Amino acid sequence: WILSELGENLPIVLEKDKINATSSETYSMYSGLTNSEFLTMKENKCRRHIAVMKFYSQLVTVSYHAVPRQMRQYYICMWAQSNLTNGFSKLTPTCLATFSCVLINLNLDTKEAYRIGKIAVEMMHRFNVVAECAPLVYLSVYAYVAILVEPFQSCVDMMQKGYEQAMFNGDTYMAACNLAQKIPKSLICGIRLSTLDNEIRNQLKRDNGYSQKALLPYWLIYQDTISLLADGQDVTSPTIEADLLDRQSNSVP
Repeated sequence: WILSELGENLPIVLEKDKINATSSETYSMYSGLTNSEFLTMKENKCRRHIAVMKFYSQLVTVSYHAVPRQMRQYYICMWAQSNLTNGFSKLTPTCLATFSCVLINLNLDTKEAYRIGKIAVEMMHRFNVVAECAPLVYLSVYAYVAILVEPFQSCVDMMQKGYEQAMFNGDTYMAACNLAQKIPKSLICGIRLSTLDNEIRNQLKRDNGYSQKALLPYWLIYQDTISLLADGQDVTSPTIEADLLDRQSNSVP
């Protein structure tokens, strides 16, 4: 309703064909621009445009929990179109990073997704919004897009930066999201198991302190996997799942 009042008319439900057409249209809009055109585009400081971008950002965040994935992709594409049509703002880095993930999910163009993701990182510095945007931008770009192109270790390092910035901001949920993506990729990089185990134990303590249970299954699975790897056991043991469910039920208030 708020976006419609600002001139953005979004349907509640759409056919799959319309969603796919919108995704392809948005992809064409972005792929037609060069890096220099992106980086020299002027900032739009219009209050209405900034309000539209903020509400799109909130809509996309809520849609992760409230609507089917295809509708969420549609909202992200419309957000990206508004960003390109009306001019860039301080929310552009987040918008571009999120859109780059959509391109990967739709298998449209990995190279283009990577290009847009890297532009999102550069935009953070241009608009001086690294502190605000880094946790989500680094998570989106390096956990889902750059990981297909760059060495795993470099992506792990950037997720660590996202984690540290989120903790500095006091955003414990976004910190946990970065850590949840960093740990399994760190295993592939060969990081010491004891180091990862300590990170997980510390995160479990923080989650309990902040009463956050949403990512608890991740920490329990990672903890079990690392323990079994350290002990040289079979990580496909059938007792793991039962133990996980039992520990989850005992941890939820």
